Amino acid sequence: MSELGERGISELAMLFNLGLLVGGVLVIGFMLGIALGSDTLEWRGFGALGMLTGLAVILVGLYPVDDFDPHMIAAIAAFAGIALLAAWFAGWVIAGDAPYPRGLGVLAVWVVIAMVAFLAFPNLVQPEHPFAEGSDPTPLPRPDVWLAALLEWVVIGSALAWIALPAWHDQSRTIGATKEARA
Repeated sequence: MSELGERGISELAMLFNLGLLVGGVLVIGFMLGIALGSDTLEWRGFGALGMLTGLAVILVGLYPVDDFDPHMIAAIAAFAGIALLAAWFAGWVIAGDAPYPRGLGVLAVWVVIAMVAFLAFPNLVQPEHPFAEGSDPTPLPRPDVWLAALLEWVVIGSALAWIALPAWHDQSRTIGATKEARA
């Protein structure tokens, strides 16, 4: 996925990196709202971790894979932040303290498992690819199926689903409450 932001490979790298910058700023704003709107230290901490994760996403956009070392540090920080946030959310939901169905906690657990697999085991997924050893991820020839990249897309797709489903759940509750208030 990082190749999408690589200036030497992707014609739309600037657009991809701009999307990371804007997305990171939006994450920071959203998590700042959570932190400021919380009355517990626990949720202020959750918001702070989310803001740091948003900052890591911004840094991924500022340091595309062309700048490999800072990019890898930022990308690992972003992935680790998402995994920690998902684990925190999963614990909250599965413990029964959250206004969300437990299935959303299970989805968050899946995000953590996928993130850990992606971050810790790329050489187990496809040991013959140089990316597994931490070198430049773009040497040619590329494998027909790059399992590490496939796992990265699973991670991103799972994380986006985990973020979208609680938001949809909250939105549907808010609309219901608004209709009740009008009646």
